[in-house]
Amino acid sequence: MHGARRLGWGCLLVALGGASLAEAQAPDARLARLEQSLREEQEATLRWSRAWVLTFAALTLGQAGAGLWWPDEGLRIDARVGAVKSGLGLLAAWAVPFVPHGAADELDALPSATPAQRQRKLAVAERLLRRAADDERLRSGWLPRLASAAVNLGGAYYLWLVHDRHVSGWLSLPSGLLVGELQIQTQPTGALRAARREGLTTAAQPVPGGALFLVQGSY
Repeated sequence: MHGARRLGWGCLLVALGGASLAEAQAPDARLARLEQSLREEQEATLRWSRAWVLTFAALTLGQAGAGLWWPDEGLRIDARVGAVKSGLGLLAAWAVPFVPHGAADELDALPSATPAQRQRKLAVAERLLRRAADDERLRSGWLPRLASAAVNLGGAYYLWLVHDRHVSGWLSLPSGLLVGELQIQTQPTGALRAARREGLTTAAQPVPGGALFLVQGSY
């Protein structure tokens, strides 16, 4: 009888000890997942940004050169307008802060030697992932599409109204919108998916520097 009681108490203690250990390890496991998500998204968004910076730089320089030296005057005008639009895309791709770019490095700089430090680091990781997801949501929504439409409509209208370049103006509009949509569709959205997985609610927040800098899409 006493042996059975001792065995029962022993099993209970083992169960409680296992539950306490699992509870203690749960925040560390969550922190590790968030660290991995932020690191992967930082690398993905940096690759994406560099690719588009190079793309817009090539378009801007190529069209600027054509705008100076192309033999046909009408094509020189088209190229100059295209260079201006590509330059705006280059400015947006290069200068606008993108939260995922530095989130993993910011988190890595925090100490994590003690349980209290890891708990604070976990709170920062959740905040960074939520901000990164908000940024990705904003950049893949209606605002960059509206900016792209405004830039390309402005370029087409200028060609139509000032230079009577109706055909090239019409052609520049869908091609510019296509480039803008391609940029949006290729943007990484890993932070959004990770935030949903981890149960972190997000709401779109303004990008530092203002919405006017979300100029995506040019020709």
